[in-house]
Amino acid sequence: MDYVTLSKRFTIGWTWRQDTYPGVAIAGREGFYLIFKYVSKLAEAVAFATSSFESHAIPKHKASQECELVWRGVYADLAESVTGHPDWPTVQNVEKVWFIARAVIDAVTISIWTGVTIRVGDARYTIPTGMFSRGRVRSDLRELGLLAAGA
Repeated sequence: MDYVTLSKRFTIGWTWRQDTYPGVAIAGREGFYLIFKYVSKLAEAVAFATSSFESHAIPKHKASQECELVWRGVYADLAESVTGHPDWPTVQNVEKVWFIARAVIDAVTISIWTGVTIRVGDARYTIPTGMFSRGRVRSDLRELGLLAAGA
């Protein structure tokens, strides 16, 4: 196994309630891929109108949005060796992709409450996992070399 889908959503920033994006979070031996899906303008407006403005006032949230160590691009820019790999999931309606390389990651942790958390300096990215899939996710991340043996 070289790639595993962790979740169909992810959070960018330090508050779990804010800025949850629909998409696909994929772990690979080389790091994590956050694949953003297109969201209709109506759904985007409803999400904005019903959310708190708390996350926009937190400097650490801004660090997560603007972290220079995270590669940002379009799906077509990903290498064919990645997207054509047999373990790579089929994804549709992709808007953009962020890639967090293993080399820039300070810590990867897993919690029953928040799921997988990736720290890169002051930036934080959270991938929620189900309570009953936490063991599988922990095992997959260890196999990929992304989670320390004692975590």
